[in-house]
Amino acid sequence: MYLGPARILQHTGLTPAVREMVLEAPQVATAAAPGQFVHLAGDWERDPLLRRPFSLGRVDRQAGTINVFFRVVGRGTRRLAALNPGQTVNLLGPLGRGFSLPAGEWLLAGGGLGIAPLLFLAEEGRRLNRPLTALLGARTGAELFGLSAFQEACGAVRTATDDGSAGRHGTVADLLDAHLEGRDLPGPTVFACGPKPFLRRAAGWSSRGLRVEVSLEENMACGLGACRGCVVATPGGGYENVCTSGPVFPATEVSI
Repeated sequence: MYLGPARILQHTGLTPAVREMVLEAPQVATAAAPGQFVHLAGDWERDPLLRRPFSLGRVDRQAGTINVFFRVVGRGTRRLAALNPGQTVNLLGPLGRGFSLPAGEWLLAGGGLGIAPLLFLAEEGRRLNRPLTALLGARTGAELFGLSAFQEACGAVRTATDDGSAGRHGTVADLLDAHLEGRDLPGPTVFACGPKPFLRRAAGWSSRGLRVEVSLEENMACGLGACRGCVVATPGGGYENVCTSGPVFPATEVSI
């Protein structure tokens, strides 16, 4: 695990809602696994006090860089959005448990910013010669990002948008159900990331014999399991820290 400065190499707006930041972080790039995350803060004093968690969207181990994608939603992300190439962020990571990398076919299903960690997973799957299909959803076609990279890594890429401006008119959950309905099961391993309503529907396929892994999106104050601020309920009545036991869980191990 690395704690220290990381220089911003690139910082661009990909869509009206999503920004991409490329960071020079060779220690993180070497150790990172798909599904893990990093904690970032800018060069400010105590406002805001806490780092913000971001999924590892892409990793170039040879170049020693990592990419994070984020939406400006509050004070912390507004301050990160104001940083320019050449400046540094304070970085902690890589953190958490990532996706498993099983043999066989992979089905990557992501909605909104849930697309980000699946991009790293897709590129790792291509390296491992896994058969890959990506199902990606957003509110509008303008908010879909990373499509060219998914198309390069995956055998098939299908999209859905809430307003019908790109791909299927509907949600990524509709896309997932349509893709799996009628297939011989068990089928591919499903990796899902996005809003909780979508994850609940994706997790429902585990009751039909599919292996489903879900990446949970939670506010993580410390990222190390100390504050217990990001717990998720488990079917047995207990709780697990999303930041350390996850953010990726087998769908059968959590109550979403």
